[in-house]
Amino acid sequence: MQLKIVLAQVFRGLSIYAAVLAYVSFPLYAQTRFPANETTKDSDNGTCTTALLPDKVAGSFGPQLVFKSSLVSGSQKMEITLALDTPAVSVEIVAANKRTPFKSHEISSTISLLKSTVWSVITASHKAKEPFFITALLPSGEYVSSRYQNLAPEGIIGLLMAQCNYQAAGLFPKSEQILKNEETVLNLSVSQIKHIRWVLARNIRKSTRAPSGNKSFTKADRDAIVLYAKVKRKPASGYLTSQLSRMLLNEAFIPITPNRSANQNYQTSGSWISYTTNNGRCTLAASAQKWTGISLFSRPEMRFIVKKSDTGPKMYFDLLTPNIFASKSPVWATVDGRRYNLQVIKNTVIPGLKGKYLSNELTRAIKRGRSVVISGKTKTEGKIASISFLASGFNSGFQRLASICGRKEILQWVK
Repeated sequence: MQLKIVLAQVFRGLSIYAAVLAYVSFPLYAQTRFPANETTKDSDNGTCTTALLPDKVAGSFGPQLVFKSSLVSGSQKMEITLALDTPAVSVEIVAANKRTPFKSHEISSTISLLKSTVWSVITASHKAKEPFFITALLPSGEYVSSRYQNLAPEGIIGLLMAQCNYQAAGLFPKSEQILKNEETVLNLSVSQIKHIRWVLARNIRKSTRAPSGNKSFTKADRDAIVLYAKVKRKPASGYLTSQLSRMLLNEAFIPITPNRSANQNYQTSGSWISYTTNNGRCTLAASAQKWTGISLFSRPEMRFIVKKSDTGPKMYFDLLTPNIFASKSPVWATVDGRRYNLQVIKNTVIPGLKGKYLSNELTRAIKRGRSVVISGKTKTEGKIASISFLASGFNSGFQRLASICGRKEILQWVK
């Protein structure tokens, strides 16, 4: 049997860092007691050694549980072994009337810690509120034993985190109140909360609509936070940690761009696409390139729609969908620096009037222009916002729109 013996003289040769029974100062383990211990730090070797003092000793001395870890911050490597005054013939750990040979454990992660025999005994005994014993047979025939009572796993980890920089923050679940408090401390602004919710809705929930305008996280957001944390292989609780919030805030939100490629007669023409819908409507559309003065979940479109069943130059306009502008305030389009008045009728943006008919000045300007910017006062915040489209490809796209619908009369709009 291999058993690593750590002599007690080693501890006496180093300055004792702590031998205390106290409350843990870490927020994660608030109200959890440190076990009685002797902890030493060896800066030359970069090690931190914690010997847990037993509650009762039988014989000339008692074996001590020892946790030896690295002083390097964030390390999960550790060794669980024993400190004995005299090399033993055999050592057993006794719990729940069962004797198991004691073996030292080389721990490489919190997962291997949980799987170790010693940690399993500590956890089971604490849960059952029963003591466990470490008994050693000495060469002299003497038996020595140590009794550990109410040795809390949380207390051990809290101690190692506090004094040895051991990394095991995700080993034990936190209460919901602690999670709430830690999220509150992040002090996220309204705009930061909105960004996080939009990223979660877009990237995790695959939503095509912006979340409701709540200034706090909903249950759907909490569920998405859990999924996001799992994707990123982080502890998942449904509440934001400082690490998760940083990751989400650094993640760019990419607005949804409508995908029309599955429609009949789909074809691109510069920045414009033309297609036919299932109900026989022929459409020429462009997606917005950028916008200022407003945040948008979906990328707006500009659409020109023709019905096969109509005659003459009749055409339908939807110059901004979804429409963000107020109907009772001025709305206008600017094409290469020249302004054209628009109007909002039943939430649809259409060209302004020329006499009693819709003006074709805008469509003619787009035909020869480079960019189209639609501006106005928003419905939600009442602030001026602008949405920009590229004009390139509009003329050839408009020609194709007339062709696929068999409606050459609509070309009057661009003459």
